[in-house]
Amino acid sequence: MVNIYAINISDNMNCCELNELMSFISEEKLYRVKKFYKLEDLKRGVMSEILVRFILCKNFHVRNKDLSITKNYYGKPLLSYPKSIHFNVSHSGHWIVCAVHNLPVGIDIEQIKPIDFSIAEHFFSESEYGSILMSDEGSRLSLFYEFWTLKESYIKAVGKGLYIALNSFNIKLCNDDVRVEREGSFEDYYFKQYDIDKNYKLSVCARTNNFSNNIILWSDLELYKMFKALVRW
Repeated sequence: MVNIYAINISDNMNCCELNELMSFISEEKLYRVKKFYKLEDLKRGVMSEILVRFILCKNFHVRNKDLSITKNYYGKPLLSYPKSIHFNVSHSGHWIVCAVHNLPVGIDIEQIKPIDFSIAEHFFSESEYGSILMSDEGSRLSLFYEFWTLKESYIKAVGKGLYIALNSFNIKLCNDDVRVEREGSFEDYYFKQYDIDKNYKLSVCARTNNFSNNIILWSDLELYKMFKALVRW
């Protein structure tokens, strides 16, 4: 089953707790997050890594120091140890989300903000852009982010990210079913969308249609306490 995890970033964690967690992430990740100027960006970067490490250590009985997280040719994070476990992370605003399965997965969350709809004309397929234009004005913004997160989750599940042009494939919305069409045929990828927050859109893509119905939710402070307790063993 594709399991979905999420943490809500708040102001409850202090800088000392955040600095403490930084000692448990990889040197490569630490080097990157230290470049952030804003505290909220630093927190998202650190907590994204801690969320992944906690899930993998707890569910697959691996010590944090034994985890080996690398990247594929296109930059997608993957596990070299333990193998046969796939994960993907996304964050936006106050949310960090993660999908985990033994087959490739992709996840994307976006905060709904006003946008210039010409973005859709440039990045979306003609069919997707047409669907947005034909929708009523009240639902147009929501539909834009629905397409956007579905498309992002797909390219992340494939593992090539933006090496795949967003307008090179077509997302088909048919009632409660979502399909992806590429080069004239439908691909064996499946989607599920979750209502995590009225101000966000969240989509998950996987090679299986066996998705969890619920999201496992924690606060950042809850994750901090659970991770600290776990890494002691």
